Amino acid sequence: MNFQLENNFLSVSIKQLGAELCSLFDKQTKTEHIWQADPKVWSRHAPILFPIVGQVENNTYYIDEKEFKLSQHGFARDRDFEVEKQSDSAIVFLLKSDESSLKVYPYQFELRVKYSLQESKLTIAYEVKNTDNQTIWFSIGAHPGFVCPFEEGESFSDYRLEFEKPETVDRMLFADGLLNGKKMSCLKNENLIILSHQLFEQDAIILEKLESTYVDLKSKSKALRFHFEGFPLLAFWTKPSANADYICIEPWFGVADIKGDKKDFREKAFVEKLKIGGVFNCEYKVEIV
Repeated sequence: MNFQLENNFLSVSIKQLGAELCSLFDKQTKTEHIWQADPKVWSRHAPILFPIVGQVENNTYYIDEKEFKLSQHGFARDRDFEVEKQSDSAIVFLLKSDESSLKVYPYQFELRVKYSLQESKLTIAYEVKNTDNQTIWFSIGAHPGFVCPFEEGESFSDYRLEFEKPETVDRMLFADGLLNGKKMSCLKNENLIILSHQLFEQDAIILEKLESTYVDLKSKSKALRFHFEGFPLLAFWTKPSANADYICIEPWFGVADIKGDKKDFREKAFVEKLKIGGVFNCEYKVEIV
């Protein structure tokens, strides 16, 4: 089942399954900005990553030496959320821990996802509440895929990512879906990444400690602005093939395991810790500019 939000500028559709954004339609230019999940290329739109981001090695992680199994990006993206609140311009989805979640993630929680429209901006807010009788640990992130190019007659390589500020930052490197502990230079006092599919032959571009609070996905004539203030990591991903006409812009609290670096889940890089009764909040925004 899908739920709709709409104003004079944007029309938005969200699936109950995974509380997943599946349409962001610019009514002024008649442009769909969310990837439409072509199963031959990538079969998702904008999955929510919880309670892990990326992969844990061998789909296995440990808490106090007890083994748990979780596939890439966790289970929230494949669960039905309930609708807690809804108005013309906002909707709140809720996922609670249950018997099945506790088998793969041993903490009780409430995860809320709020979508709200204001003129030409969509805000997506995450709230994690600890409903357990102990401290909990988790990661959370977003994985929205944006249509690129925006218009027929353009190509993926006509587009660029333009940061708010010049950045000097390295890129984390992957090996078989896991970090390999190495980095390579990505930007040196620069604010532009010119897109090409070849950029993604080593998987996602993962950046940390950025000075910018937003990045623009730009063509010569149009731009989509992605606000990610507060997130420690920002990743970009697409498949390195010519028919992958999308780019994912992914703000994360969490990251994949380093290959061979077996740690207790609570010691993972960028993992969040939440005391009993505690509430964690973050949000990102997508704006037509």
